[in-house]
Amino acid sequence: MHYTVNMKRLLIFAFIVILPALVFCRDTGFTTIPPAEAHAMIEEGTPILLDVRTRGEYADRHVPGSVLIPLNELSSRLGELSDDKTRDILVICRSGSRSRAASQILVEAGFTSVHNIDRGIIGWERDGFPLEEGD
Repeated sequence: MHYTVNMKRLLIFAFIVILPALVFCRDTGFTTIPPAEAHAMIEEGTPILLDVRTRGEYADRHVPGSVLIPLNELSSRLGELSDDKTRDILVICRSGSRSRAASQILVEAGFTSVHNIDRGIIGWERDGFPLEEGD
């Protein structure tokens, strides 16, 4: 009886604590970085800065030098990025949600240096980094 109770507790513990941890902490193949780190990467090198918002959002304001490929078009436009799948790609959206989805698409397409910008344009602007208007 004592063994059965302990085994039940162990199974409950596994389902409540360990299983969700394994699901949510899995290796996604991309990193999420703060806007400051993304800005430093732009200043130091030549990453591709991919904006996956809509055309209207992009026209309203965007990071200078960014390339617009809306999330719903990304899979069909991967060839427009780089033949070098090891090149750094910084992915940004409004808040970080669409850019996470886009980052996963890029990883699944074989890109190996993908970085999701945490908090998106909202975080970028709040942290004081430059934006521009227009297409």
